[in-house]
Amino acid sequence: MGKFYFKRLGTVAGVNPMNFDKGSFANVLAPVTAAEKMDMDMEIYLYEDKRGAIIDRIKKGRLGDRVEETGGGSYFELFDTGRRKTFYFFESGVPLGYLLNRAVNRSFLAFQSILDIFFLHCASIVMDDRLYLFVAPSGGGKSTVSSFAREAGFSVLDEESCVVKRKRDRFFAGLFPFCLLPGHADKEREVGGVFFLNKSGTNKVRKISAIEAVRRALPEATCLYHDHVPQGGKAGYRKHVFQLLNLMFENVDFRLLDFNKHPGVLSCLRST
Repeated sequence: MGKFYFKRLGTVAGVNPMNFDKGSFANVLAPVTAAEKMDMDMEIYLYEDKRGAIIDRIKKGRLGDRVEETGGGSYFELFDTGRRKTFYFFESGVPLGYLLNRAVNRSFLAFQSILDIFFLHCASIVMDDRLYLFVAPSGGGKSTVSSFAREAGFSVLDEESCVVKRKRDRFFAGLFPFCLLPGHADKEREVGGVFFLNKSGTNKVRKISAIEAVRRALPEATCLYHDHVPQGGKAGYRKHVFQLLNLMFENVDFRLLDFNKHPGVLSCLRST
């Protein structure tokens, strides 16, 4: 099997199966243009370690603690952030579908600063063909608002989190982790607005300053997957998220949403 490509949230990656032939993933990957192939965001290399010799050597060295096990065998991952490359060495028993999904998702986590993405603790709801993000800490009402949205016939992308990507001055959000298996389509949409949930006695939408929006968003944009940032990248992690939040609130509408756990909150949104 030769090199193939996938695209998620406008991010293009080349996948290089180096020494095995186990069928094609072309039927589950989004079409990629020739120009996009020339300007890839990252590359993933998959090495099948047929007799486990490479992984055995890794286990005996200082990197042995990074060898992980699955039901089908062991694998080892290595990230080169400077060149945006991920290397996976895996034993023959590891299912390729599992490995590819893991390699893609772990690469997004490792290169999130380079890819202009961050992960937000929010409910994501499609209303009137636009995607709205409802930001709140745990217990802040994300599931309640999602339940009201479903009852009203709206589509809920996720109740708990999403990945947000900047594309020039526009922001798109989608499900994470990604799934590159048949039947799992990419559900990304452009962000139409951000609401900060605030439990109250009434349903009301209020304007807040951009500074206040960033203050409320930053804890919810740095609480997910921060432990997956590669060693050496954590110092700039909050700065990266802070900069993206500032850019997002310069280009995306945002409001504070007072709500009292009553379905009427959705009618309140339509008036904004």
